[in-house]
Amino acid sequence: MRETRSMTLWLTLLLCVTAIAGCQTSKELERAKYNKREEALKQLDEGRKLAATAPVAALARFDRAVKLHPTAEGWYEMGRLYEAMGRRNEAAAAYTESLKISPDWREPRFALLALGYEAAKPATAGEIQEARRWAATHPVKPITVAQDETETGGLTAEQIQARRQEVLKNAAQNRQPTQAEVEQAIFAPTRDEQLPSADKPVYSGKEDLVLGSYPYHIDRGRSFAERGQTEQAIDEFQRAMQIDPKQIEPRLALGDMMMRMERYTEAQFHYETARQKFPNSPRPELKLGNLALAMNRRDQAAEDFRRALEKDPKFAEALNNLAFMSMQDKDYTEAARLLDQALSIKPDYPNAILNRGIIASDVQHDNATALRMYRRYVELDGPRSAEVRRWIKDLEARTK
Repeated sequence: MRETRSMTLWLTLLLCVTAIAGCQTSKELERAKYNKREEALKQLDEGRKLAATAPVAALARFDRAVKLHPTAEGWYEMGRLYEAMGRRNEAAAAYTESLKISPDWREPRFALLALGYEAAKPATAGEIQEARRWAATHPVKPITVAQDETETGGLTAEQIQARRQEVLKNAAQNRQPTQAEVEQAIFAPTRDEQLPSADKPVYSGKEDLVLGSYPYHIDRGRSFAERGQTEQAIDEFQRAMQIDPKQIEPRLALGDMMMRMERYTEAQFHYETARQKFPNSPRPELKLGNLALAMNRRDQAAEDFRRALEKDPKFAEALNNLAFMSMQDKDYTEAARLLDQALSIKPDYPNAILNRGIIASDVQHDNATALRMYRRYVELDGPRSAEVRRWIKDLEARTK
């Protein structure tokens, strides 16, 4: 049994798993759904009122509305506003989202075609002409964003305080302020042009996930991936890569999606492209090693993991994967050494903790170390926590 447990370990491509605790009655769920819908309608109405005079604030309302309760109307309003501001790409993205919800709605489809973008459903020449006629009779009045919406220069103390209050209000409504809003509120804008890299992307994760932005699409891709909606995830990661080709994350994520679908040639293409464009990052080598293992090319996998360590000797994931291969070869002494090294670098790395606990339990018969590792793994809520809890009970029973 212990031998089987050791040999059934897997190399995980880490995905976040969301667990929902507790339960609610159907009435409570319906009430919560109703409240979200009503708040979304309120935000949508506020956005319409603000669109002509305060477009940035209006966009924030529309964004809040579609996050609470996605509607075709919400995306369409956002698209019209983006178009009025001259932001064609974001407008097209909003119209596309609107059509996903209401594929037969003429307005967002005509608006998209009038911008010159291809719709999901191919348009005939006659429909394109009709879209142009529609656009001529439904013109978008250009909006110039006021200076005091984007910059802090010249603001009075009362205006600065009002903006601070607005940020606090948005926070109370569970809407993260944009980076620009934060800068305005504290009256300390930053103008640094930070160059992106594989390990230090320009996106800190603090900015609002504005439609059409890199963070927006990378976040949607991750959400789809977590839910197992691989094709949708691929689409979002591709959009993120097109928006900002200087980021490594969407390339690796696309490779992971291809791995999940066992499309190994395409996975290899994305990983190797990432390695070419980000030669100093060890992550593509790690991914290529995982791919080689999946294709039963063990020598190649070991070489890839070692190359990753050449780039970063403290790359705990590569150490763990080499340890995994040593465990497969029943070289448990080497596996334990590698795992101890990985944990000295990254003490809360769940995979390495679990592997080290299994060696302690099944090979070294060191129950104290095994229990310590297993308990820590459960504390970190590793993906096999339910199974490991049973192992803890077995070990505790044996040590009494």
